[in-house]
Amino acid sequence: MRVGALLRQMASQHPDKRALFFQGQAYTFVELEQEARRLASALQAYGVRAGDRIVLYLRNSYELVLSLLAIWGLGACAVPLDARLRDRGLAKLVRLARPRGIIFDSALVGDESELLSEVRSLPLRAVVSPASLSDSSLLAWTKLLHREAANFVWPDIDEEASSLIIFTSGSTASPKGVEWSFRNLDPGVRVITEMGLVSSSDVLLCGLPLSHSGGLAYVQLMIGVGATLVLMREFRPLEFLRNIEQYRVSCSFIVPTMLHLLLRQCAERRWNLSSLRWLAVFGASYSPDTLAQFRRLAPRAKLLNGYGLTETSPPNSISSLESENFASVGKPPSWVHLRVVDRAGQDLPPNEIGEVVIGGEGLMKGYFENADETARVMVNGEFHTGDLGSFDTEGNLYVKGRLKDVINVGGLLVFPSEVEEVLLSHPEVAECAAVGVSDQLRGEAIKAVVVPSHPMSSVNGMREKLTAYCRERLAPYQVPREIEFTDELPRSEVGKTQRHKLQESQ
Repeated sequence: MRVGALLRQMASQHPDKRALFFQGQAYTFVELEQEARRLASALQAYGVRAGDRIVLYLRNSYELVLSLLAIWGLGACAVPLDARLRDRGLAKLVRLARPRGIIFDSALVGDESELLSEVRSLPLRAVVSPASLSDSSLLAWTKLLHREAANFVWPDIDEEASSLIIFTSGSTASPKGVEWSFRNLDPGVRVITEMGLVSSSDVLLCGLPLSHSGGLAYVQLMIGVGATLVLMREFRPLEFLRNIEQYRVSCSFIVPTMLHLLLRQCAERRWNLSSLRWLAVFGASYSPDTLAQFRRLAPRAKLLNGYGLTETSPPNSISSLESENFASVGKPPSWVHLRVVDRAGQDLPPNEIGEVVIGGEGLMKGYFENADETARVMVNGEFHTGDLGSFDTEGNLYVKGRLKDVINVGGLLVFPSEVEEVLLSHPEVAECAAVGVSDQLRGEAIKAVVVPSHPMSSVNGMREKLTAYCRERLAPYQVPREIEFTDELPRSEVGKTQRHKLQESQ
């Protein structure tokens, strides 16, 4: 993706069209391109060149969007960090990135912050709202935007050069920097547009952080397709619903936690969501009751299910607007090269569960300066996801969970999804997760953690009812030994169920 050229193209084709709304302020494509050129020209004057890494420690904001566009337009590499990180963890990521510069928000950093010590020697240290910090050597963001850019021209860029480093801990405690080329900015947009999900007439609503691939997809679609983006500082259910009404939002990507919070709000009042065409939820399994609640909330909209990893330029697959099969994440495009394989790497026939591996043009360059970890997951040009899945006879993909989450009950393997699908079919279950817990006799036993579809105060007798329900539908070794109830499942910042926390609570 040649970002500078795309910005120039969108400004020419849609000069007065609103590209971005943030906190009530609108920005047209022309304004966005002009401001991005000013910022890029200023960064260039401060020595930023193609290939340089610039850390962005900013909350979702106009400044963050503009910084991404300017850095990409120069052919440099953006390193967006989660604004919820603090001190030691933050400083560690900055050291790993070895950046040339940083742009950060003073609202996130105090004078005694470890971050300021870590970046003191960087050639570029720009700060939004610098008045709250005493360090006079910091460069004010507003000064960058005052630079004259009449003679600035977006440079040609090498599409194989690095565009992004996105830090993710994945299933390990050690953070890994997923390194994208500029070519990696294209495949996710291509999947979405080829399926007819987004066009230039759509209004997208982003409540995800732009430090993650799910949030960054919105910026890619804004400049790649010409769609309008409504950006939230952070996700708040009431504000999300008001934005749909106010801006006539048509599409949004969300995570499971967000959907449940939205459904809770909609139980209290009615909202006009008639503009909404679809919501796509990644990494979700839902009960029939939850799906029915969504249909009542937005009767004209479709709830889509999707799949993708930061390492493979998501989304890699997403269900179509015509599909009524929410259990599937859709049919991956042929050019994504997604397979389900056995331990020997051979393709499995339909309805057999194996590891999902992904090849094709969306693969990351690798983990930044971590050749060993890259070699572990990238084998013969394919990324080994560690996810379990299967295809049906029509080519629809079903994601069953993680290899490491398989439960070994006395030598018999149980996929958590097998238990969860049965529990979710019960009308009194809104969400659930099955995990393995220690068992002296069988090595592991199954514990199910359930979010009831009714208030927690009325769960009396429900444990026995659900156990009997499972016994009628599962093999004896698949039936949970224990069932716990909770108001909500623990989830990561991107909505993934944190199964290790459920195991720790036994």
